[in-house]
Amino acid sequence: MIIKKRSQPLVLQILESLNVRTVLSASEKKDYANQLKGYQGEVLFDAYLEKLQFECL
Repeated sequence: MIIKKRSQPLVLQILESLNVRTVLSASEKKDYANQLKGYQGEVLFDAYLEKLQFECL
């Protein structure tokens, strides 16, 4: 059971909007990719936890 839904970190939201509007530098693209992969991994982990049959914190 997930108590608090996960939301995108502010840094990732900013990098996403900048990626659409401008051309990011190589280091900014790397930061964006790392932030996105980390967030996607956390969402995937939350999905696995949702499948658990017992209550725990």
